[in-house]
Amino acid sequence: IRHNGTLEPLPSGIDFSLSLYEIEAVVKPEIYQCMKLLLQEKYRTHEIFSYSFLRLTGQSCSMGLFLDALKEFIPGKMIQTQSKKAISEYKLSAIQGAASYEALKNAGYYDVHIETINQSVPYTITAFSHDQDEKVLIQSFSKTKKHGVISRDLHGTEILFYLKDAMGKLIATIMCTMKEADRVAVTYEDIRKQYKEQISQEETDTIKNGECKFFVWASSEDWGFYCLPIQRREEQLYQGKEVFFPFDEEAWEQNYFDGKR
Repeated sequence: IRHNGTLEPLPSGIDFSLSLYEIEAVVKPEIYQCMKLLLQEKYRTHEIFSYSFLRLTGQSCSMGLFLDALKEFIPGKMIQTQSKKAISEYKLSAIQGAASYEALKNAGYYDVHIETINQSVPYTITAFSHDQDEKVLIQSFSKTKKHGVISRDLHGTEILFYLKDAMGKLIATIMCTMKEADRVAVTYEDIRKQYKEQISQEETDTIKNGECKFFVWASSEDWGFYCLPIQRREEQLYQGKEVFFPFDEEAWEQNYFDGKR
């Protein structure tokens, strides 16, 4: 105890009561900080969308405080719990896999090369054309229809995209804008250097004076889709700002219960 400016040992113990709620008040921020260190940076860099699932093991994972902290970063409907037997198998499999990998790699039996396979996305992106026909730009579960284009006249520098699930249910309406401040004069060669797979020369050559085309394409690695507006003025092509829209609504929908406000 501090007495008259100096620390002195207590002659005897102190009796005091401590409730479960007070313990939780101390422990919960610590658990939240652990989840923040694990997930926040992955969300900021969109790395989180490259994972199919995250598997966390340990007795702490079944704690209510842990699950509450996890829900600050991941929607509750996406969290699944497993039996104790399954958790033990996960731990053992992880240890066996790591030991086997290191032993065989050090012995020179094989060299590991990891390749990413382009996945089909379970979402459809549509937009309305000049004559109000709804056009499918990205088709759900399609390995070929993963990019599209739709045009507006030069004065129509905004477009609405409709994000739908595999059953055609509307999830969200997303706006993309061609801002004047973002316009950069380019040639097709400039566009080709960065967007060879997404934008063809035919599509850019057919852009008329006074027309703006919005190019969209899906990205399974970042788990979302990109939009790039390109317009033509007085025979000159202008490129707007590339914008990324995550497929998961939790990533872009404003949420006042995520612990950040």
